[in-house]
Amino acid sequence: MNLIANRNEWFPAQSRFIDGIDRDRTQQVNSKVGVIAFQDMQGKSLAFIINYAVEPVLMDNIKTEISGDLPAAVSRYIEGRLGDKVVAMFTIGAAGTPLYRSHPDPDYGQSDPRAIMSAYGTLLGEEVIETARAIRDFKSDILVGAGRDQLTCPGKRTTPLNLRKMCAHEPGSTLPACNFTTTDAAPVSLSMGVLKIGDVTMVQTDANVTPALGAKLEKLSPASNTWVVALTFGPMRFVVDEAAYPLNTYEATASWAKAGCAEAGYLDKGLSLIDRVAGSVRR
Repeated sequence: MNLIANRNEWFPAQSRFIDGIDRDRTQQVNSKVGVIAFQDMQGKSLAFIINYAVEPVLMDNIKTEISGDLPAAVSRYIEGRLGDKVVAMFTIGAAGTPLYRSHPDPDYGQSDPRAIMSAYGTLLGEEVIETARAIRDFKSDILVGAGRDQLTCPGKRTTPLNLRKMCAHEPGSTLPACNFTTTDAAPVSLSMGVLKIGDVTMVQTDANVTPALGAKLEKLSPASNTWVVALTFGPMRFVVDEAAYPLNTYEATASWAKAGCAEAGYLDKGLSLIDRVAGSVRR
């Protein structure tokens, strides 16, 4: 479902990545929608676990409301279509940014964030239902296993953050130049877990995971169907692939983990957990 792009947009005039929308598709994202579907013994839908690699924020311009945002829109659409007894749970993968956001534009005006959120909910909801409809091998007896671990990395803080509103290279800008400075900080921890349900293995963290790092885990994983399950802006902020640090991408400047730890630690502990859980699954 092609509704996302990488958030690192290359600006040739400034010779750097800036947090934006990579519409040229120069950076990878995982646009597959993952679905685990549960049915009763009569074949009626009971629940869905959904995985999609999107930064789930569309309502950030509405500062006076609390919203479930994109995940709630998807769940609401599915539950509304299939009935109140159906539960749809949305999980976030190694997130790209939504292709369509609500930002003021002097030439095209202000788009409606609620309309965009509703559109995402409808399209992703329909994709989930069609994916579930295509499942042919429902099983009444599945293996389930789980495990947890923790990664601790040396900490750091980088200033300024690589955001358009925080720094600039353009002549005459009132913003400070993008001359990044990193200082040591207290160690930071990443909570990790693996949950295996049938043939799906979910590797969970309490921070964002960059698309490049998520792709490395999926490629190295011995499990045939591996999901990255992340959390928006947890204690480590971002779990960043090593190549992002010298590029000073937004994720690298925002991460609280010092270079040289997060990628190797995430992959090592993730793969170790996958192996451990595979050997301890129960019916």
